[in-house]
Amino acid sequence: MSEILFRPVDFKKGFQSDNFTDFNPIHLSLRDNIGTTDPTFGQSFMSGLKYQWLPITNRTTELFSFMDVEEDGAFDFKQRMESDNTYIYAEELSRAKNNEHYDYILNSVRAIEQNRAVYDRSGFGGALVAGVVDPLNIAFMMPVFNTGIKAAWSARSALGVGYETAKVGSVFGITGELLRAPFDPFSTAQEVTANVAANTAFSGLLGGGARGVANSFSGIATKIRSRKDPLGASNDIEEIRKLREEGVSNEGLSKLPLDKFTLISRFIPAEKLQRLTYKDGKNVKEAPSYVREAHIKIAHNGVTPLKKNFQGEGVQSIDMAQTEYGAFGLQVEQYWRKLWNKELTNMEGTGTIGGLDYRSNVVKYQRYMGKDPETVSPNAYTGETKTPTFGEFAEEIIELSILSGNPSWYKKYYNDLPEFKKLGIQRLDDFVRDIDQRGQDSKLFHDRTQIKANIKELQAKINDYERRIKVEKDPVFKNILKMNLEANKKKTTFYEEYTPTRKNYKFPLYYNKELLVNDVEAQEELTQIFTKHFLDQSKVTRWNDVTNRYDDVRIFDNAVGKENARKYAEEVVDSIMERGDDAYDYGTGIGKGKHLMMRVTNIPEWKVINFIVKDPKVMTEYAKKMGFRIEFAKRFGDVDIDELLDGFEVRMKGEGYTNKQIAEIKSDFVADFERVAGQMVRDPQRADTKFARNLKRVAGMSYLYGAGISSLTETLAMPIFEHGFGRVFKGIVSGLDGNFSKMKANATDLMHMGEGLEMIRPTAHHRMLHDNLRPLQVGRVEKTLETAENWFYKANGLAPITSVGKLIDSAIRIPKFYKQLKSYNDGTIKKLDIIELARYGIDEKLAKRMFNNGAWQETDSGMPLLNIQGWSTKTKLDRELKQSVSTYFNTAARNTIIHATAFDRPTVMDGFIYKKWLPYMRKMGIEPDPRASVGKRSDGSFSYPVARLESGTMAWPFQFYNFAFAAHRRVLGALIDPAKQHRLSGMMALLGMSYVTLSLKKPDWWFENKDYPELLMRVVDHSGVTGLYSDLFYHALNVATASGLHDPDQSWLKGRYKATGWDTAFGFAGASPNMVREWVMGANDLANDRTEEGLKKISYNVPVLSLIGLDDDLRALGKQEKFRY
Repeated sequence: MSEILFRPVDFKKGFQSDNFTDFNPIHLSLRDNIGTTDPTFGQSFMSGLKYQWLPITNRTTELFSFMDVEEDGAFDFKQRMESDNTYIYAEELSRAKNNEHYDYILNSVRAIEQNRAVYDRSGFGGALVAGVVDPLNIAFMMPVFNTGIKAAWSARSALGVGYETAKVGSVFGITGELLRAPFDPFSTAQEVTANVAANTAFSGLLGGGARGVANSFSGIATKIRSRKDPLGASNDIEEIRKLREEGVSNEGLSKLPLDKFTLISRFIPAEKLQRLTYKDGKNVKEAPSYVREAHIKIAHNGVTPLKKNFQGEGVQSIDMAQTEYGAFGLQVEQYWRKLWNKELTNMEGTGTIGGLDYRSNVVKYQRYMGKDPETVSPNAYTGETKTPTFGEFAEEIIELSILSGNPSWYKKYYNDLPEFKKLGIQRLDDFVRDIDQRGQDSKLFHDRTQIKANIKELQAKINDYERRIKVEKDPVFKNILKMNLEANKKKTTFYEEYTPTRKNYKFPLYYNKELLVNDVEAQEELTQIFTKHFLDQSKVTRWNDVTNRYDDVRIFDNAVGKENARKYAEEVVDSIMERGDDAYDYGTGIGKGKHLMMRVTNIPEWKVINFIVKDPKVMTEYAKKMGFRIEFAKRFGDVDIDELLDGFEVRMKGEGYTNKQIAEIKSDFVADFERVAGQMVRDPQRADTKFARNLKRVAGMSYLYGAGISSLTETLAMPIFEHGFGRVFKGIVSGLDGNFSKMKANATDLMHMGEGLEMIRPTAHHRMLHDNLRPLQVGRVEKTLETAENWFYKANGLAPITSVGKLIDSAIRIPKFYKQLKSYNDGTIKKLDIIELARYGIDEKLAKRMFNNGAWQETDSGMPLLNIQGWSTKTKLDRELKQSVSTYFNTAARNTIIHATAFDRPTVMDGFIYKKWLPYMRKMGIEPDPRASVGKRSDGSFSYPVARLESGTMAWPFQFYNFAFAAHRRVLGALIDPAKQHRLSGMMALLGMSYVTLSLKKPDWWFENKDYPELLMRVVDHSGVTGLYSDLFYHALNVATASGLHDPDQSWLKGRYKATGWDTAFGFAGASPNMVREWVMGANDLANDRTEEGLKKISYNVPVLSLIGLDDDLRALGKQEKFRY
């Protein structure tokens, strides 16, 4: 250490003279060395360390170098002093044995002298940090030296702590001076005394002050300790049970120190609902507890603890639980890939490498070269004999599955199908039946018994509303009650005529809007199909707004009947072309959702087989959307979002909330509801949204070439943050000890639960940037960009590193989870483990069921295996238990390998905001949003109208902020969360990995051009430990630099780059507009013969170039062009 930090000047080289010409006292001669620029933080820091240790290290080196050297009799140090004019150092130089020894002493003394000149001008900050890391002061913290301090601290005495720390400080001050002063030629008795006194006084003030501050904030400290240890007792589980039984308030999020800083929170709906207040003049109120609890059920992500977590209770929100549904369709697709690849090549596997479908590309290449062999199993639907790509094979399986719903086709053809195609059909049937079973479990789909119970419950609500309407005097409130009454009457009518889901449901109906809009003949053919279907049924079921019920309109087989059937068929086709694949309407409850309205047209899929999208992506979209509906029904029963909001409004009106406050609360609630539901942008095909989405893709591929390396920071460090060094190290040892294959099996279980699938689904980049909702059907340009983007994030390492990170986390987490469940079961669990499990919705009862389910296995060495495929699904309780386990692991993986959720982000990041509606907006085609607006009148207007403004361009400024918002709570928030167990080790790991990843990303010159403070700032910034505040700081610094308020060349405080005014302006606009600006400027440079500048701008802003190393080549080409003329 000393050799690196305090290496003395090489005595073999001449020291540059400071041209001292007289024998002025040292303190006067040092004036000549004082420059006009103050030392930087790094220089101050180093001079502080050198002040104490440079004399010691120099004298030690001298001792070992010259101890055995004989004196040179011919050497006269006086002659050297006279020739060198170095009499002021005579006392030191007099011990020189020869010329080399003389040179060493002279250079050593001058090095100490020069350091003193810097030290005298150094700022307090650098010297303070140097003192903190001084080896002597580190020794100060060793237990053997601070027993008295501990005793005084325990006694809560500020004076006592000050006295004890002053005593220890004086001892170490004296020790330090005894080590330094004898070897420092410029040390004086006064200086030694002053240093000892200062060390004593500073230690006393620091210790006593710390105890005083702690005493001043004892109330806060007690609250924090009570969270960590609610009753301070040794029997953790018993005391938490007691706390729960006492009925202590447990609504909403737990308060943390970070919550005092509300600058960022004010823009995030979840933060506003859960932590802040809503103001209207002097009326200041928090969101009501029932609104906050409903919001938690929808959007909580398990990051910030709930109050109820400290009582061992928790919630698995819709956002947590719906994650696994997204994997269901992918699992079917992977199964089909194995069938296809086995049939095609007689080899195991999926025909993919790193998620890229190389086998299909081989087939396409063979076709192009005219060498495509015939398949052994022709397409059973089209008769095609050529070898299929995977997409063609999947489409065939979907078509055969749909056709199997036609009884005559099934009877005639099904048995003749090859066995592997029957397996593919059966797997799709299992997928559909699984979704159906979950719908029945949640009572989203109803049997006759449930329908009767629902009608009885609704009738009770109707009676209550009628009673309240009679006595209500407020006209606005009365009108709200009337609307709720009518809604319940409509729902009662619906249930009275409800027909359960068809049992032969084969495939989700997403109509091919692109085909129908562009092909008039296809429109006519589909219209004829619906016309014939209505005639075959002899009726059309339609909703009647007058009678508030579904009416069966009879269709007779005559001229009038055919005309009516044709009219209704045209209405259906027009509706399809308007909505197409827009399956995202979640607001209207039972019977109104796309996948729940089969009874309205009730047309079998095989009749419209040529007009629906037959793509494996349909399964994933269907599962995700149905997953949300199912999970919503589990938590809110037979209430839809509109009824929920109306109920909130009624209650808040009665509790004194103003219309403005109600509107803001409803807007924030709806915003998170829509985002969890996947309805961020209601019209993803709108021109500006589509343009913004595609430009963001290009910007991502231009600037995120190093995202994979950057992600190594949290991928390798966050498991330490979450589990601690001990468990991570134990996991590594376990793998080396022969358990690697079993750990891999544990990690593979994560894929079956919905996470770790980044290599087969294009979602890894959502960690770095958030994209708006993408439609199921896209145009050729967007499809090309989507394919390129998928490849890019695999090639830059982000997808595989994210996937591996989640698998590593699960391999460590499963043994930890098993141990937690076991300790819960035998009553020895610790409070922090209780709180951690409760964050993810696992209470004592659920934990014991999970532990005793009978599916857990163990290796010979005792390592537990989750064996998720072995968990029973026979009963509803079994299925719910298995899903709870999946939800825990999925959510934990998203929080460890950082992903932002709706709970973390402002709505503008998703391309929409809610604002008070003003009349001029009608001219722009913007009407009040019925969900967020307040006080609906009989004419359809609102007392307080709210507009929903949306555009994909709104999200541009925040394109690359997804990670920052996620890290704000998961890293910075966790560092000050007393319920987190491994904060210090996590921070150390993040900072260490941040430096490592910067070393991998940046060239050597990048490090060489930065001093210690700047490098430290960049490491901290890159680590994520400061959350969003680091980005805000650098933005502010750029503004200050661009406006001339700050000159980075004259300060240690430097930005990420030296910003100009235009850079700052476009920086606030976002990466996408800035990229376009650079394109325009680069093109202008090229057009005006500024080749080098133009190619340089383009090289930094064109997709993929940096990833494949062509950016440097392009800049080099510009330099070559410059010297051609």
